[in-house]
Amino acid sequence: MKIKVLYEDVNILAIEKPSGILVHGDQRTKEKTILDLFLKKYPKIELVHRLDKETSGVMLVAKTQNAFENLKKQFLTRISKV
Repeated sequence: MKIKVLYEDVNILAIEKPSGILVHGDQRTKEKTILDLFLKKYPKIELVHRLDKETSGVMLVAKTQNAFENLKKQFLTRISKV
């Protein structure tokens, strides 16, 4: 499955998650996940947030630890830096 990358820089990826695919797996499933699809190319990525399997939409994926911490904080506090 090919996932469309909407934006990429040195710190983050913005991807278009289609419905029907898990963001990350658990021990009960062997399905390919968003995380599986990107780990080979980006071994240090961190998922900033999740979307349900049947939900489609834009997801942010951090490529660095600093970006992950910054974005996670923004999601938790609902802060927008424009």
